[in-house]
Amino acid sequence: GSVALGGTEPNELSWSVAKLEVSDDAGVPADCKYKYLFGLVALQRELQSCGGETSSKDERYSNTDECKALLGQGSTVLCNTCRDTGAAIATIETVMMMLGIFAGITIVFRMCDQNKEDPLKHFIVTLLLTGVTIGLFVAWVLWLSTCHQEIRIHIMNIQNTQVLDGPALGDAKAVGVSSGFSLALVSMFFALFATFNEYRIALYGMDAPAQAKKEDVEIGEHKNKEERKVSI
Repeated sequence: GSVALGGTEPNELSWSVAKLEVSDDAGVPADCKYKYLFGLVALQRELQSCGGETSSKDERYSNTDECKALLGQGSTVLCNTCRDTGAAIATIETVMMMLGIFAGITIVFRMCDQNKEDPLKHFIVTLLLTGVTIGLFVAWVLWLSTCHQEIRIHIMNIQNTQVLDGPALGDAKAVGVSSGFSLALVSMFFALFATFNEYRIALYGMDAPAQAKKEDVEIGEHKNKEERKVSI
């Protein structure tokens, strides 16, 4: 989760990415390509092969006029939506990171304690990890349903002259989630696994795997006895 915060600014850990191939009537070279990286608080527009040059420019969503200038007509809703969503997710990710740190500290204290089976510490860690899982789930659902949705709509609308009231800029080649989003999703599944593991230990103790294996063996032996009785 903390690594996903690296996507706060537009970089390789951005949360969404869009690529656009510019058409001839846009007033730029036909082979010019736009690449947009959308972070939690800012975006980057990279111009590739435009007149033989590659350049990029970053802008924060909160600077509405500059954000609109970077994205083109009809992008006011996108800038405002991503500004609010990004700020909310950055806060959620920060809180989840702190909860994860507290969970780790509690586990260390528990392992150093003579009473490693202390149910209170297990309960605290389980609650903390549950909070991390729920928070990360809310973060990526919030991004997909708000900012990313507006990105997809805007990039696709760039091809629609009726929406932009002007010539189509080009053809959208790709709109998708990026590394920051993927890391948040993976972090959620790790947190979920850790939560279930902690809950399992709380129920069976530190020897949970051995206990589970013993139960499986006992069930198998009982089943074999029943089958022998039936065959006799």
